[in-house]
Amino acid sequence: MKTAYFHKFDQQLSTRLLQTKRNCGTILLQGLSFEMGLSIVFHAWLNGLTVAIIREDAHLDYCSFVRELLEDHLFVLTNNSGDVVVRFDDKIVSYSSWLAGDGFPTDGVSGAENDAEPYCWSADECALILFTSGSTGTPKGVCHSLGNIRRSVALFAHHFDLRTGTDLLCLAPCHTMSGFRSMVLPLFTDVQVSFLPHDCNSFPAIVNFIRQSNPAKIVCGPVFIDLLAAYSERLIESLKGVDALLCTGAELNERNRRHVENIFTFPVINYYGLTETGGIVLAETKNTRNYHMLPPPCHGVRTKLIPFKGTENIYRLSIMCRTLFLGYVGDTLLCREEFDTGDLVRKCNDGQLELVGRVSGAFKASNTEWIFPNLLERWLKFRTDLFLDVVVVKNRMSVGNGIEVHFECQKPPDLGQLEKRIVKELGAEYRPATWKLAKIDRSILGKVDCIC
Repeated sequence: MKTAYFHKFDQQLSTRLLQTKRNCGTILLQGLSFEMGLSIVFHAWLNGLTVAIIREDAHLDYCSFVRELLEDHLFVLTNNSGDVVVRFDDKIVSYSSWLAGDGFPTDGVSGAENDAEPYCWSADECALILFTSGSTGTPKGVCHSLGNIRRSVALFAHHFDLRTGTDLLCLAPCHTMSGFRSMVLPLFTDVQVSFLPHDCNSFPAIVNFIRQSNPAKIVCGPVFIDLLAAYSERLIESLKGVDALLCTGAELNERNRRHVENIFTFPVINYYGLTETGGIVLAETKNTRNYHMLPPPCHGVRTKLIPFKGTENIYRLSIMCRTLFLGYVGDTLLCREEFDTGDLVRKCNDGQLELVGRVSGAFKASNTEWIFPNLLERWLKFRTDLFLDVVVVKNRMSVGNGIEVHFECQKPPDLGQLEKRIVKELGAEYRPATWKLAKIDRSILGKVDCIC
């Protein structure tokens, strides 16, 4: 880390973290401002403490599960009143009281001891824990080394040409890999980073913030692209200083992406990565886009295609790079050379890869053909203009498995005619067994949060 940053932060905080280290080796953060979060992360790593981040809107059961998973930890969070507090076991004090030395034992560690050399992290030691639900629906703690974070930052900055003084606005929350990497960029580079203020919670407010801060690049998700496409020409003046949008998360609506690129002067650059891969591993460039396909591998990243049983030209996507996670909380942590993403891809004639879904979502129809719900979901989104949003999942029926479609729309579609098109273009096995009108809530990166 850049040692010059040490003087920008708080010596008292560093001393206080060192004093609490013997009681808890992990600092859990939730809902903090960018500046406070960065300060705590920096001093925690300086003193050899693991940092864990939990999503700001996590419900009580989620928080309780994570806290039990982490065992001994110090929990620094913004409470419902907007105050920053510190919790250890069942004791809670204000952040200022904790910083002053009240509330928890100091174990006799003095401030003078904090003048020692920064902690030296090993290659297989967990410095960061980010939580992802994965396919189980319960939080999984993804463990990364400090070296992984360094390399992910270096890859991101190099690939997107983030030079000294570049202004980057990150719309991704800090509990995601894209958000966290953006937060710590200033510790390793001279990039200027900003996040949205806590009260900036509507699209007009976000646009107003962009107009005022005038960033060169913005890290965003597909939802932001869809909103830009809807507002189009009305926002040209507000975004005139933007050089590129770096988009990650769920799959892009390519029709909306092209519309945005036609209206504005900047490209929408897609990149792919999982929390387990350290974020970015496949990415487009400013001059080259892979519409409807996965981006190509970044520098130093290799892909491996593993045949998926019982299919032709469908593969499991495996990633080989130097930013792979060490394991999940509770596992034996070790440096890895390869990670099976669980994503299924189709290899096209030109060698490009098309995402067709997750291994966990695939199932066999009654005629023994494999069904990939994501294929129908993509078809409904990108081959029709009938829906505001669509989610396709497996539906267990008395006679086997079928397809269930959850959809939002302004005008009810002719489902009979639509099913005929589906059968003609995708096959009879892709005819939905159930259609459900629903409200689909997505995160800012486009991942489904709730269907109701």
